[in-house]
Formats: sequence, structure tokens, C-alpha cells
Amino acid sequence: MSATATRDRKGNGMRSRSAHPRRLVARGSAGRMAGGLGWFSIGLGVAEIAAARPIARALGLRGAEALIRAYGVREIVTGLGILGATDRRPWIRGRVAGDALDLVTLLAGAPRASVAGFVTALGSVATVTLFDLVCAEALRTEESDRAGSRRAARANASRTAFPRGVEASRGIARDVTVPQDVRIPDPLRPQAQPGLGDAGQGHGEPREAANDPLRSSHSA
Repeated sequence: MSATATRDRKGNGMRSRSAHPRRLVARGSAGRMAGGLGWFSIGLGVAEIAAARPIARALGLRGAEALIRAYGVREIVTGLGILGATDRRPWIRGRVAGDALDLVTLLAGAPRASVAGFVTALGSVATVTLFDLVCAEALRTEESDRAGSRRAARANASRTAFPRGVEASRGIARDVTVPQDVRIPDPLRPQAQPGLGDAGQGHGEPREAANDPLRSSHSA
């Protein structure tokens, strides 16, 4: 969803009220996936800062430890941004851009990297990039659905079951003839209302009860 509809104070129809965007993001599956990527980004950033030297050696990037640490800071900032944002889409797109930068850096160090280290790093970055792309598309789809729901709520806010007003609608069906096949059958119709004591009848008894000889004998 999206938007919730509430009745206004005068009761003159429905009024659209959008829920807080952060709750909407947290409630969707794409929002939960983005949250997981946020925590992963923070963990990866801490690892890049703490182990910049061995990472640079494995990737053929000796002397580029400062660059690895800078990438670690970028990952931490991105992760915190994802977890704290009401709209996570820009931060996930930032992760996709960071993935592209990581791939370029890996290719730059490929001639000097160990085969095992390069293949492992390339496979890891490619997998994470795929998750980031899937999450970005899912967030875009969820937001599009919510926007459609909000537009529908606004369009329906002014609709009413009485387009000419309540007063103008009173008695509008008074002269309508009810078809015989939808009427209540006579045997199922309610009995006549109790009378208030006509001459020769019991006080408060229905007319049919007063004329019933069986009931009269029991009363006697």
C-alpha cells in the first residue's frame, strides 16, 4: 500500500491519508532486502578497513591500501544511509555504482593478482551486484505500486453513494414497484401488530388471537 482512507470529521466521504514512508519501506519485502544489503555493506566496509593490506596483496593492488580503506568507508556510509533512509532507492543505486567501481578496480589489478584471489573477488562482486540490481528494481516496483494506490485513493476520496446529496435522495425509490418474484411470500410476512383492546377482544391481543377459538378456550 500504500495509502489509508479515513473518514473526515464531518463524515462527508473518505479522505486519503498516506502512511509514513519509512513504515512502508520496512513493511515490503524489497525494503527488508535493502536492509540486509545495508548490514552487509557495513560489514564489508569494516573488513576492507581492517584488512586493507592483505586484500590489496591478494588483488594485485600493492600500494593501494589507502584506496581499499576509502572503499571501506564508502561501504560503511552507504550501509548506514540504507538503514537510516526513509527512501532507500537512491542508496541502493549508489551501491550499484560502487559495484561498477569495484569491478573496474579489480580489472586494473588483475595482471598482478593471484588467480584464486582474482576469481574469488570477481565472483563475489558480480554476485553482490546482481543482488543490488534486483533490490533496486524491487524497490522501484513497490514504490510505483504505492504511488498508484495513492492516486486511486485521491481519485476515490470525493466519490459518494449519493451524488445528488442525501436530502435529494430521500424517498427516491418510493414509487418503485417491487417485482413479485423478489417480494416476501405472504406466509412469511410478519403478523399484524397487536391491537390496543377493541370491543370484544382481549387487552393487547392481536386481532387474529382474539378471534381464535382455541386461544379463547385456554384463556377461559
